[in-house]
Amino acid sequence: LKNHSYHTLKQETAASATIPKDAADLTVGDLLAHYGRALMGVMDRQCVTLYDPRRDAAKYELVETPRKLFAAQAHAAKGILTVLDDRGGTRQPVLIGEIGSGKSSTSLVAARSHGANRVLIFCPPHLLDSWRNEVAAVFPDADYRVLSSVSEVAAVQDAAPKRFLVAVVSREA
Repeated sequence: LKNHSYHTLKQETAASATIPKDAADLTVGDLLAHYGRALMGVMDRQCVTLYDPRRDAAKYELVETPRKLFAAQAHAAKGILTVLDDRGGTRQPVLIGEIGSGKSSTSLVAARSHGANRVLIFCPPHLLDSWRNEVAAVFPDADYRVLSSVSEVAAVQDAAPKRFLVAVVSREA
């Protein structure tokens, strides 16, 4: 860093017996073996962990659902709750994952566990059936509505739902 130059690390994961003098000879293993603790310290200071399953798993209870979340999904839901509770509304959680990783179920469980009476979802028309099936699997007694206008969104916002309400906004582009 002192000479303001960058080097591509060698792909090897094994660390050398002694740290190479030339940075161009460093492997990934060398970097982690010799600088890993310092790098982790920087990460801890700059990227504060809001939810750590080892420390925070018991802090939140998730609502019971017929479709149980996998452990990683439950931790993601609890992470969402941590952001919602600990940030006082100044930050909003974003859940990102591969198709089929359970983002919908995780988000619905997190919303309901947080005390939400209704959830508003935006999705393309080809996913309406998927969302209907997902809601039915996670909360079979929930109301599910497809909205197609701003006035319908406002009506859902103003209504006091009798049951958990999942409203989906979908329009052709």
